[in-house]
Amino acid sequence: MTNLGFLSKLTTPGLPGNKQFLPFGKLIRSPKPVPTPDDSGVNPLRIRLALQRQTGEDFAFIIMEAEHVSGELLIKIWPWLEANRKGLIIALIAIAVLATGLFTWPVYWEQRETEAGTTLSHLLMSSATTPEMLQQFSARESKTQAGMRAALVAGQTWFAKGQYPAAQGVFEKFVQDHPGTAMANEALFALAACQEAQGKFDLAATTYGRVSKSLNSEGSAPLAKFALGRLAERQGQWKNAQQYFEEVRQSVNPQLPLGNDALRHISIDQQQLAAQTPAPAAGFVPGK
Repeated sequence: MTNLGFLSKLTTPGLPGNKQFLPFGKLIRSPKPVPTPDDSGVNPLRIRLALQRQTGEDFAFIIMEAEHVSGELLIKIWPWLEANRKGLIIALIAIAVLATGLFTWPVYWEQRETEAGTTLSHLLMSSATTPEMLQQFSARESKTQAGMRAALVAGQTWFAKGQYPAAQGVFEKFVQDHPGTAMANEALFALAACQEAQGKFDLAATTYGRVSKSLNSEGSAPLAKFALGRLAERQGQWKNAQQYFEEVRQSVNPQLPLGNDALRHISIDQQQLAAQTPAPAAGFVPGK
């Protein structure tokens, strides 16, 4: 017969003592098995608890050491902070102002560019606008793209009116105020045109040469070389003229008006060069 004496040691959970026994055949399993000593007699539960306790103590020690070091550092620098408190406050305020400026400046400048462009559009659409008005607007908005464009339009208006000295003054000032820009090359080309219109051909040739050699004059360089070719023709320098027009022909689309004009001038220059070539003497046979 099976021995069921071990049931007398099991009690129903929640009831004190051994007053109520489990019914026959019902067993209770522990949700977590209790670690038992291994063959060496060492309880693994005690080892795990010891390691956890040791790790916690080490971590607490590290925190205490860090707090101790931070405390010592604060004690050392506190007199310096007190002595330079006013300067530190000013520096923090300056940093805050600088950060605010760096954030708001692009927004402000974009808004200013938009407003200047709108104002220039109104000026150009009005028939009452004069070159003086454009120059005044350019002086107020000299740092904006619209202000720079207004100065060029003012100079072009003076030139169209035949006021070459006034136009020359506008373009000279623009080149001085905005060197190295693409618009400066436009102004430099217009300045050369003013010089040419006043009969200052040598000075105009020098200015056109500056435009043709500028790194920012992709659009103006062919026009400048074409102008140099015209000036060379004026002085009877047909070979030099032909060279300038050849450079123009190679740099622009031959279907464009400038390309066609360059081909026409090349033909003219070749005819002039042929006319200057002395005719061979009578009875002369080449190669003999």
